[in-house]
Amino acid sequence: MSKLEAMAYKMQPAGHEKPQDKRKYEKPDSRLAKGFEKWLKKISFTPCDESEEYNEQNDEWCKKALAIIKPLNPSITDAHALLVHYQDHPKISDAGLFITTIYNQSPERDIILDLKLDTPITAIGYKLAEGKRFINYDNLNSEICSWSKSPAINYGKMIDFGEDSSALLINLGSTVTIGVSSEDDSAPSPVIINFGKCAGVISGSDGTIISLNDPTVPDPYDEEYPRFNPKYLLKAEDCRKTPQLAAYLERLKQKFEAGRNDYTKALAALDELGEEPGKNIEQDLEKLLWRKP
Repeated sequence: MSKLEAMAYKMQPAGHEKPQDKRKYEKPDSRLAKGFEKWLKKISFTPCDESEEYNEQNDEWCKKALAIIKPLNPSITDAHALLVHYQDHPKISDAGLFITTIYNQSPERDIILDLKLDTPITAIGYKLAEGKRFINYDNLNSEICSWSKSPAINYGKMIDFGEDSSALLINLGSTVTIGVSSEDDSAPSPVIINFGKCAGVISGSDGTIISLNDPTVPDPYDEEYPRFNPKYLLKAEDCRKTPQLAAYLERLKQKFEAGRNDYTKALAALDELGEEPGKNIEQDLEKLLWRKP
């Protein structure tokens, strides 16, 4: 951690840094800021209908961001300083790919997005690397953690949460969709738990879906969602019918609910689930659903 970060943060146990008030972020490093401005000025997208084409464009801009970022070794703090200090930039909403490239390059594990940003930022968490942990408190009104390989917890507001993610997604905030998979054969299998509000569709390809507040969940035979074949699909009514499952989910909900105002408790809840939280939840489900009364 740089001297600048040491001054800005009061260190927490286990390397967990306290998120700063956005007014307290120092001015970004001049070389990073210059590269960010140049990248942000150039970024543009060609309209496309296929997710593969969309991803190819995203990947290309991530590569260009990496060329700027890699020699500078910026931290997650530096990434958030860019978001704060460039809030008035006319293209700041396109900054998500640059910010996520910093996330993936940084050795820091935990990403706590609690900046109370004035402008929604798109594509934050795009292809977030395995081994990270993402917790969102902001009202982003955009897509977050698409194609991510890392667990993500949402307490804020977004439009699309974890499209084509292969990791654990827990929603305690508000979103329109969760985990809606593309038609690509490589679409992964997340574990999705909805404790919050989801106005649209929850779909997780071959993964596990648990929703205590039922939005629209596709029928496994719905032609509009050809890859929707969940391992477990548990709606609110299903959970209520199985007392031991209802009790398990209520305990899980309370642990993550405690993180709504204290990110360290959200991280502690993830710690309890081990290195592979989604897989461990599925194993718990197998025990509960097959247990004899």
